[in-house]
Amino acid sequence: MSEDTDARGVRRSAAQWSQLVQAYLQSGVTQREFCASNGLAPSSFYKALSRYRSGDSKMPAAVDAPFAAVSLDGGAASPGWDVEIELSPSVFIRMRTR
Repeated sequence: MSEDTDARGVRRSAAQWSQLVQAYLQSGVTQREFCASNGLAPSSFYKALSRYRSGDSKMPAAVDAPFAAVSLDGGAASPGWDVEIELSPSVFIRMRTR
């Protein structure tokens, strides 16, 4: 198993870095903000992001996770529904009708 240590001494596998990079790509924040909010050394994150984007074979392109089909009871015409999906401790998707 391939692992890298960031500047703060935390060892992460290629799969863990892949998950972090995917969370960053979906977050909409800057790299610096993402690193600060997730306790990452920017230099280690930049290296992982570069490997991910270059298609490094040690860096999984996707995380194996089960697909979960979700349906909302009450139908699409229900007023005032809210949905919140937590992708990581600092990344959320929120949907709201007005």
